[in-house]
Amino acid sequence: AKDGMFVGWAITFDWSFLAKGFEDFNIKPLFDYHLIDAMSIAYSKLYGQKAVKRLRLRHIAEFFGIKMDTLRHDAMSDIHATYEIFKRLMKSD
Repeated sequence: AKDGMFVGWAITFDWSFLAKGFEDFNIKPLFDYHLIDAMSIAYSKLYGQKAVKRLRLRHIAEFFGIKMDTLRHDAMSDIHATYEIFKRLMKSD
């Protein structure tokens, strides 16, 4: 994604694996080097709301009415939920 930014949930965890892979395979990413942590944005916008008990991806997805495909941790379901949550967080104020 040329000139895009990397967005994720608890992004530093995922980024450490990606950065290592880029280095190991001598890949220069085309996207911007800045990272956006959707969990931090959720915290800043939703802190103190009674309906938000925890900042886990599944809990925030439920808060926004986003259905996750599986009950267990699944990469594609997490990606979809993070994307949908991010869009909603960027609209809310």
